[in-house]
Amino acid sequence: MNNSARAIRNLAEVRLSIDSEKLPDSNWKDGNVDLSFQNFRGKDVTQDTGDQIKYKNTDNPVPSTQIAELYFEQRLVDGSLRVKTGKD
Repeated sequence: MNNSARAIRNLAEVRLSIDSEKLPDSNWKDGNVDLSFQNFRGKDVTQDTGDQIKYKNTDNPVPSTQIAELYFEQRLVDGSLRVKTGKD
């Protein structure tokens, strides 16, 4: 165990939500598109803490960028029914 070690980890997230009716030249009514990008940076701090159980404050200890969420939603029957598909 390294008593003088310091570890910095971060997660940056950018979210975008688009109302389908506000898209230019769109005939898509009562819909929505949601997108989330995530960027992880830092190192796995388990070896610095000496823990036997792996420490994770984010799901990926390796620096990476990903699309965390992408889905399309449609509201039907005057908004009382929603259909959503995508990666969540």
